[in-house]
Amino acid sequence: NKVFDEPPVYQPPNVTATMTIADLKAMHTFGGYEQITTDDVIEGSVVANDSSGNYYKSIVIQDATGGILVNLDDYNLYTSYPVGRKVYVKLKGLYIDDYNRLIEISGGTDGIGGFNGIASPLIDQYVIKGELGNFVAPKVVTVAQLDDSYQNTLIQLDNFEFSATD
Repeated sequence: NKVFDEPPVYQPPNVTATMTIADLKAMHTFGGYEQITTDDVIEGSVVANDSSGNYYKSIVIQDATGGILVNLDDYNLYTSYPVGRKVYVKLKGLYIDDYNRLIEISGGTDGIGGFNGIASPLIDQYVIKGELGNFVAPKVVTVAQLDDSYQNTLIQLDNFEFSATD
């Protein structure tokens, strides 16, 4: 008759989004960067992480208005930010920039024209983990419909295949 401790009951974070991902992306001018000076927060569900090796030191989050890449200077992010986890990003002090026209959130400039991820010791200060199981359904689109509005969002292409050389 052993008595085992039960894990603590999950308490969601006391954080509320103040803007959408689309609102945040609308603040950006391509080719430049903006430091966020307001106390805004975005929320989204993780739709991509570094588990497959396709992303490096970053996660992608998506809400109903769009998706955005979040640069994090750490490894094995899939263990803390699995696909389907809701996250809240406190934006004050972070940067919005673009890499090859792909808008992203970064921790700062590197001084030579690039951007660094949010430093590992500071990640929990900016990226707040929410509940698990918030899977995003992919939007079914055709190749002809693809444009920049689908960047960093989960999509599905039906009746489509890549050639073996690609």
